[in-house]
Amino acid sequence: MLPRSQTEIILTGATLFLVAIGIYMVFSASAAIGYLEFDGDANYFMKKQLVGLLLGIAAFIVLRRLDYHLLSALSPYFVMLCLALLVLVLFIGVGPAGYDVHRWLKVGPVFIQPSELSKLVLALYIPQVLIKLSKREGGVKDWRRPLPFLLLFAVVFVLIAAEPDMSMAIIIMVIALITLFVGGVRLTHIAALTMASVPFVWYMIVSEPYRFRRIFSFLDPWADPAAGGYQAVQSLISIGSGKFFGLGLCASRQKLFYLPAPHTDFIFAVLGEETGFWGTTLVVTLFLVVMIVSLRMAVKAKDRLGGLLAVSLSLMITVPALVNMGMVVGLLPVTGIPLPFISYGGSSLAVSLAAMGVLCNIAHQNRKEQLRQMEDKITPKWMGV
Repeated sequence: MLPRSQTEIILTGATLFLVAIGIYMVFSASAAIGYLEFDGDANYFMKKQLVGLLLGIAAFIVLRRLDYHLLSALSPYFVMLCLALLVLVLFIGVGPAGYDVHRWLKVGPVFIQPSELSKLVLALYIPQVLIKLSKREGGVKDWRRPLPFLLLFAVVFVLIAAEPDMSMAIIIMVIALITLFVGGVRLTHIAALTMASVPFVWYMIVSEPYRFRRIFSFLDPWADPAAGGYQAVQSLISIGSGKFFGLGLCASRQKLFYLPAPHTDFIFAVLGEETGFWGTTLVVTLFLVVMIVSLRMAVKAKDRLGGLLAVSLSLMITVPALVNMGMVVGLLPVTGIPLPFISYGGSSLAVSLAAMGVLCNIAHQNRKEQLRQMEDKITPKWMGV
């Protein structure tokens, strides 16, 4: 059996740390809500998170062993499945009580979030598209070649925005555009697509008063701390209360119905309040490790497909993480993006673990190629005759 490479060990270790932190934080941030809203069951959210963890571990193990070339070849079929789910969720999807939102499909006791699944599928599909286009005349530099695929991404963007989940739609579009740029698509073409989407994004913002308030309250949340700036203000209070060493495990006060969505969107604020600067620094460092190691792996990948997959999958993990943490500390407007591995959400956790499984498979394949090249160098020529 081939020993694990150093890259794979580091990625797996960082993943295990983040998952462990996430399970604890979900329990800490949600215990009071679970106790009051679900018949005294303080473990309600943690138990549901463990279901997502089990599914994610299974996906990690399978995808770590499944050759990423096969996975990429199957990605067009996954895209068709995701499109069907994104349409279906608009009609029979469910959302938080009291909101006209359709984001989850209920399958027995399990809730599936198609937008999270789409994030992974597009991260697998885009590299394959770029490889195919590069083999045609004109390649990715000819704007006519990638146009059908760009229209596909636009359809996905519109479907997710219609749930409505504007934050997730923008995140997926950002990941797609960066991957396309790395893959060789002209910056002018990407800029044109971005500019074409601006009127739609602006309409979605101004059509919902709460989105409009979030954008402008971001500039000065203290100007309206009881309404538009409430979430940002409570998040900053939570982070600031932790200081350097934190208030102690499970000792957050802001999670007790001051901080909105403490176990989902603002779980990083609870982490900062309970563990202080050192705890938040640890989490930021772990995400940076995932990003740096994945990008180094992309540079050293045995083929272009592996390199592009490493880029797209690392973006899938780190871009939402940076947006969530930036939102919590007031550097970005308030959004509904969960923190990968940490926030409550079975779909998010399972999909993140699946992405790490593919990254570990790329590292494993790179290791096999390195050993093969070493064997070729040390094997006498007459033995190959």
